[in-house]
Amino acid sequence: IAPLEMRNLLDFCALLIPPRKVRNKPHPMSVENLHALVNVADEKWQALLIASPNFCMYAAEIAEVQKSDIDFTEKTLVSERRKTGETRLAVIWERTIDAVKRLPKNQHTHLFLSREGAPHDAEGLRTAFRKLRDKAGLPETVKFNNIRDGAYTAAIKGGVDVLHAKLVAGHSAGM
Repeated sequence: IAPLEMRNLLDFCALLIPPRKVRNKPHPMSVENLHALVNVADEKWQALLIASPNFCMYAAEIAEVQKSDIDFTEKTLVSERRKTGETRLAVIWERTIDAVKRLPKNQHTHLFLSREGAPHDAEGLRTAFRKLRDKAGLPETVKFNNIRDGAYTAAIKGGVDVLHAKLVAGHSAGM
């Protein structure tokens, strides 16, 4: 009926940006499940399981932590989140410091190393986590990445303002 008007309407519609779909809904790990894992873990895994919520990191992110990211004197972690390019900041808990200091000394730049002495990759961590989860008697629904979801959720529920929670999680904070 009105081809020119229809063409104009379609051109205008092409400018619209559809709303983003929520890709992943968080599945926070419970404190009880985290404790169950820590209780059956060796020293390296205890350090991983304590540092992951402290730094609010997924498996791929904790695998990339460099020793130089941590300042034990100031009790801080400053790193860059590869996914977003944003700076991630964390105040390191005493419990995390104690667990990390119990790790075997090595000359590598990465904080967490595999049994072979090489940096972990995310899939290797997730595979080892599944074995640890089975040892703790937890269901398959408990996943490594639930640790970060639990940390972020606990921070918000605990009253941490959104800006600070974003800085710990490595999200854009507009700064």
